Amino acid sequence: MDVLPGRFGRVKAVIGPVKSDKERIIQISLDRLVGSGFNTDGFLGNGKVLVARHPEDDKNPDKIGDHDVLVTDSVLEIYSRIKEGTGIVFIVGASHYDNEVVALTDSLTRSNRRAIVSGLNLDAHGKPHGITPQLIGLADDIELAKAVCNKAKYRMCTNKQANRSMQREDGKYIPVCHHHFHFPYLPGTTNGASFTLRTGEMFSGKTVKCEGDVAKILKTLGEERAAMFKWINDQRYGQEGGKRVFDLDDITLNDGGRLGGAVLVRNTNDMAQYLTEHPGKREVYFSEVQFFPGIFNLVSELLSKGYHIQADGLLRTADRKVFGETAMLACLADQVEITHAICKKCYSQATESQELALTSSTVRTKDVNVGGSDLYEARCLNCLEYAVAQTPFELEQFDLAHLK
Repeated sequence: MDVLPGRFGRVKAVIGPVKSDKERIIQISLDRLVGSGFNTDGFLGNGKVLVARHPEDDKNPDKIGDHDVLVTDSVLEIYSRIKEGTGIVFIVGASHYDNEVVALTDSLTRSNRRAIVSGLNLDAHGKPHGITPQLIGLADDIELAKAVCNKAKYRMCTNKQANRSMQREDGKYIPVCHHHFHFPYLPGTTNGASFTLRTGEMFSGKTVKCEGDVAKILKTLGEERAAMFKWINDQRYGQEGGKRVFDLDDITLNDGGRLGGAVLVRNTNDMAQYLTEHPGKREVYFSEVQFFPGIFNLVSELLSKGYHIQADGLLRTADRKVFGETAMLACLADQVEITHAICKKCYSQATESQELALTSSTVRTKDVNVGGSDLYEARCLNCLEYAVAQTPFELEQFDLAHLK
């Protein structure tokens, strides 16, 4: 079956460290919108496209390339500039705003408008920057902007995919790789650490993709060099409970397949203990990371030690809230892949996980409700049923006729 075109309204997040290509990525998009003739009325709110930028995003924030943009630290002002014919909204330096920008971004996509948000992935302490995780939790697409490790200037590094920001003693911020973030003065190039995160709604095939890569690693390196972890309470599709910590179990796939050899754990402490007791296992796969509080800190620590990590998980819950720490991990990852299923109702591209017990008037009482096709199905946002919380930024539905 061919997938019908997805809805126009969606969220794209562009994130990365200082001195990465974030602004260049936005500039290219603006150049194309002007060059194609799509937008001829500027980007200050008079045409189809609005571009707002936080004043702390750059020393000269009023321009992106040759384009004048709205500079404001007020989410309410951005909202006031969105007109009936505004179909695309860029929010540049979004991680500097407060939580109101998350509510506005959600309203934009629910009203079938397109939102592109950009900002820093991590702060100088290696933690997610500002409200970036909350914005990523709404994202349907994620683009990672990379920089060259600053230590390359001193021939200490060859990494051209730096994704960390570090503050020097003079107060300036520089981009660095995983290795030199943790060991800024250590001679050498890189510890080889890597982290790939696969995410998407349920039934989108993210675990199947991880399964293929993990199977290749196991075949090439052997089980003595790789470890897979699964939450002990994640028992689906006929699996029985009663298992013990560190027992081996299957990771079940929605297509009926199974990936054997996963180590059952209750939490990240169990994971850390297992890896300490098995120091030769340097290739690690975490299944369904949304179930593990503290997983961000564990992955960060493992990267400092040179581990190669793959993980999959859900960004958001069935009522479009951030689910666990998956969005935080997206800030840390070297590569993020988002996969999408087909909406079970209208057969367009899905972006959401519909809990079948939910309706538009049902308030969800818990985030974790383990299940498969017996409890969930893939939906697009148009077909998703859940209780939408009211915000100060409600918008009328965008008519695609304005794009012509």
